Order: sequence, then structure tokens, then C-alpha cells
Amino acid sequence: MIEQLWPHLKYMFGVIGLVAGVELYLSARWWPGYFMGGILLYRRNLTVEGDHSALPTPGQIESSLPDSGGRAPMLVRRIGEDHYAFREAMRHVDICYPPVMHGSIFFDRAKGEIRVRGYANSYVTLFSCFFLLAPLTVPLEPVDYIFPAFVFGLFVWVYSIQARRFRQVEAAVQKEWPRK
Repeated sequence: MIEQLWPHLKYMFGVIGLVAGVELYLSARWWPGYFMGGILLYRRNLTVEGDHSALPTPGQIESSLPDSGGRAPMLVRRIGEDHYAFREAMRHVDICYPPVMHGSIFFDRAKGEIRVRGYANSYVTLFSCFFLLAPLTVPLEPVDYIFPAFVFGLFVWVYSIQARRFRQVEAAVQKEWPRK
């Protein structure tokens, strides 16, 4: 498979590297547009009882999160009046997987509702699509399907880790929002 894809790999990895660089820059700067759109992978709407006038601070949400267990801690920042963004810390040495999502939290004060969204990181999506679609474009031997299956399994595994961590963010927000 690699021999057949090699002429395309250098261009594909160049594109993936460029997209990753732009994405890392936008994420590090907490650019609102980056955190408010993209391919939706995770979606939850939660209702909260109690006082909805004062929102929790990003620090309150972060301190309510459970210990990350050696993984990169979740960071939360305000990107709008009722809109927060969250992602895993970039400068964490022990990260064991490439994050597939970054998230946003929108507080609907009128309804007492929290909307949590997880959007795909584009560089991971490009990498995955390239290897998952390769069997459709290049004639392969049966053994060559192992790598696309591995990439798919890796994507599902990382998504499951991040979905669990996103649920932890949800729980922290639900715990902290009704407080005055």
C-alpha cells in the first residue's frame, strides 16, 4: 500500500502539516470562530435547575474537573458573553493520543440550558480520511486493509476517551452554574 501511495504521501503530509499548524495557532489563541464551528462529532443539551444569572468562571469549571490521570488537563476559556471554549492543554508531555475534538459550551440563560459541542480537529480528520479512502482509490492486497482498519480503530478509541472527558466537562458545568 505504501509503495502505491508514496507519490501522494509527501503532498498529503504537507497539507496535513499546514492544516495542523493553522489549527494549533487558532486553538492556542482561543479564536472564537475555530471553537464555534466545524464537523460536529459530539452534541449534548443539558438543563440546569436554579439561578441562571451568573455564569461560572472558566477557573471554577477547570477546578471542578476530576484529576486527568496523567493526561493533558482540560482548559476552559471565555470566548463570548455566554460562550466558552475548551480543549486539552497543548504543552502537556504525557499526552498519549492526538485529540480528535475541541469543544464549546453555550449557556442559554433564558432556558437554563447548556449546549456542549465537540468539533473535529481538521488535521486528524484529513489524516484519517486519506488512509480510510485509500482502498477506494488504489488497488490493494487484502493485507493492505489492516492499516485503514487500524486508523479507524484508533480514531474510535481516541473519540471514546475524549467523549468521556467531554462528559466530565458537562458535569463540572452543571455543578458550577447554579451556584451564586
